[in-house]
Amino acid sequence: MASRSYVRVAEALGRAELPRFLAAAIEVQTSADHPFGRDMALRKPSEADIRSVVPLADRVVQHVAAHAGISPKTAFKLLGQRWPHARWARDVQQAVGMCLLSGGPHPHLTDELVTGWLVTGPSRPWVLFVAEHTDDLLSVCRLEHERAWITRMLRSVGDIAAYEELIKEYTAEAAVLEARRQRARNGLVHGNPTNFPIVESVREYATFLSSGALRLGIESYVENSPPQTALKLRTPEVIAMQAGQDAVTYWRRRVAALQDSP
Repeated sequence: MASRSYVRVAEALGRAELPRFLAAAIEVQTSADHPFGRDMALRKPSEADIRSVVPLADRVVQHVAAHAGISPKTAFKLLGQRWPHARWARDVQQAVGMCLLSGGPHPHLTDELVTGWLVTGPSRPWVLFVAEHTDDLLSVCRLEHERAWITRMLRSVGDIAAYEELIKEYTAEAAVLEARRQRARNGLVHGNPTNFPIVESVREYATFLSSGALRLGIESYVENSPPQTALKLRTPEVIAMQAGQDAVTYWRRRVAALQDSP
């Protein structure tokens, strides 16, 4: 899949030169990623490295917004709307990992679950693995102090009410993080004293915005489609779940449709 994406990018680059704002966004994102890259793996990122991410990430989004012909404010709003569902998916996957890595009392079952988890793919979405093995995952989990949270996350794949409750929490979290990110960015850019724990608390969110903006910008370029459309587009999964369908039902229907297609 990754090699196919590289081929598509190369083919797109063969059609025309990379748009300047998109090229600038890639350059800035590369600078932001450098302290956290593989070649720096043996060196712990410094406070200066972490502080630099917030203004650099801001610039990436601004470049992509310019490429798309929309205001940065609009771009940040559209990207921020993607946070709740992405955060939910990440937390469910984290809950699975916590179960599998907790060294439970059933090593053979744990090994089977690890193998099953690693082979999820288009014909075997991870959501369906979670739904089918929730009880098994909980049985091997030894993190009793996290059990309530883990159970809540695992059950949410098949419980739309639980999902919607989590999305409300993540939406409120996104609003807090965005306001904090703006304050941290302004302080760092203008040389005002900025509390490091505050900066560190928004680094993940800032990176999510910039990497998402860049990915969507590149995808629109590869597909030769309007970048503003890519920024506004929601995935079929998100659309279905916002309409009241739980993730398990959505993915079972999607897999069935794929299997029935010629």
